[in-house]
Parts: sequence; structure tokens; C-alpha cells
Amino acid sequence: MTDATLSNNSKNLSAQVQSATSNIASSANDGTNNNAEIVSQMRTLIESLKQHNYAYYVLDNPILEDSEYDQLRRSLLEIEEEYPDLVQPDSPINQVGDMPLSAFTQVTHDIPMLSLGNVFEYDDLRDFMRRVNDRLSDSQQNPEYEMELKLDGLAVSLKYEHGKFVQAVTRGDGQTGEDITQNAKTIRNLPLWIADAADIELLEVRGEVLMPKAGFERLNRLSEASEGKTFANPRNAAAGSLRQLDPAIAASRPLAFYGYSVNQGLPESIDTQSGGAGMAHRAWLHRQRCRSGRQSTRRADLL
Repeated sequence: MTDATLSNNSKNLSAQVQSATSNIASSANDGTNNNAEIVSQMRTLIESLKQHNYAYYVLDNPILEDSEYDQLRRSLLEIEEEYPDLVQPDSPINQVGDMPLSAFTQVTHDIPMLSLGNVFEYDDLRDFMRRVNDRLSDSQQNPEYEMELKLDGLAVSLKYEHGKFVQAVTRGDGQTGEDITQNAKTIRNLPLWIADAADIELLEVRGEVLMPKAGFERLNRLSEASEGKTFANPRNAAAGSLRQLDPAIAASRPLAFYGYSVNQGLPESIDTQSGGAGMAHRAWLHRQRCRSGRQSTRRADLL
């Protein structure tokens, strides 16, 4: 990102913060306590923080300087401290870690978390598509596929009850995993609230927690400077961060969540992978669509 772009983003940030805080100050000065206005300003700051978190932790492309991000976060914190009854369920202020745990609780998956299959040659991919066709009726032949990047992180299952994030569990052995809810809450781009799932009793989203390379390199540089432990690769760093008993340590690590499937609670009106992705989480994997084996090999090359 260029200095000019950062400068423009900084100006936009200053305007947002000034607008949010001045409007609330006006309400206080004229003796009114307009809850709707206060919540509106909270929402403005929360969405700005989410946008930055997505750019920083998912895209590895920061849109703000660290000091400016701190200013934005501090503005929201001050409003929340003044109006604690109006704190929003998806406020990123909550993503800072909880009390340390003595041990992780074991959780049995509702649906087993199985490993994904692999193919290493284009012939293997075409054979897979042929086997799919063999199981379909004539009218269903040659379905459209959505191809995604396979990221090497730590597989996790997230659960939401009526839109509220309630649990995160590692894959473990596929049948039983570890409850890492407190650590997962600290992942900056992981939504604590999904508005579109407010009417869904239980929504389960599965995906990968990983550490983007830029964040991994920054973490190792800081560790070296303080003569601390460095990590061999981003996957080890992500896995080690999530399995810390102290959530504050996980909160200090540049982790990101990428979803790849909705395993429970998907509305019947959604019948595509991308449709589920759009409802459950915007940090979904880049995808390409294809129908034939020839298209699939071309799309695989692009990915």
C-alpha cells in the first residue's frame, strides 16, 4: 500500500472518529440521551474496525497505521465505557482474551470432521468428476463445481446460536476436539455475531485458522528482538497460538479465520457453496467455477 493511500485512509478515519464522538457529545450537551444515535455511532466505529481487521489479518494489506487503528479502537472503548448497556454483541473490544484456562475441555463433534481428499494429477481430478456423474441422474449430469484454495492451517468448527458465536472446537481426531472458544474469540476477523443467522437455532461453520505470512514474519521479528522463541512456519505458529491456555497470548498473535463450509443450519433456500459463504462469513476462500474436466484443470492452474 502506498503512502498516499494510507494518508487518504487516515483522513477518512479521522472524519469517522470525529463524527462519531462529536455527535455523542452533542447529545450529552443538550441533555438528551438518544440511544439510537449512540448505537449508530458505535456501529460506524465497529464497521470501520472490522474493515481494518479484514484488510490486516486476511488480506495482509493494512489500510491504517497502527497508531490510527489504536485511536479508532480507543474511541469505541470510551463510548462503550460510558454507555455499557448499549455495547453491541459483535464489538471487537470483546476480542482481547479472557481468564487463563487450566486445561482444554474435550468436545464430541455433532458431525465428524473428516479429512479432505487429495488428488495430485489432472487425471485423478477427472476420475473424481466421472465418479460424481456416475451417481447422478441424466438431468443432473456435469454439475457446476466451485474450486477453492486449500489452506494449510488448523481446522476448526464454529457454532452460532441465533446468530451469536458460542463455541469453537478443533478437529482433533475427527470425532473429538478441544474447546478453544476463548482463544477463537480473540481472532480479529472472526464474527462474534452473524445477523443473517439470528433466526437459526444452530449454525455450524467450519474452516481454517491460520497466520498470514506477513503477520508470521512480523511475529518472528518481534520474538527475535526480545530473544524469545521463533516459529518454524506459519501453520505451527497458528496451531501453537490457538492451543495457549492463556487467551491473552492468542489475542496478541496475528491469526485469521477462513471458512469453507456450513455443516449445520444452512437454510434450504441456499443451495450453493458461495451462497453459504456469503451468509456465514465474508472471509471465505477465493473460488473459481467450472463444469467440465477441461475447465477444472484450467481453473486449478489459475488458483
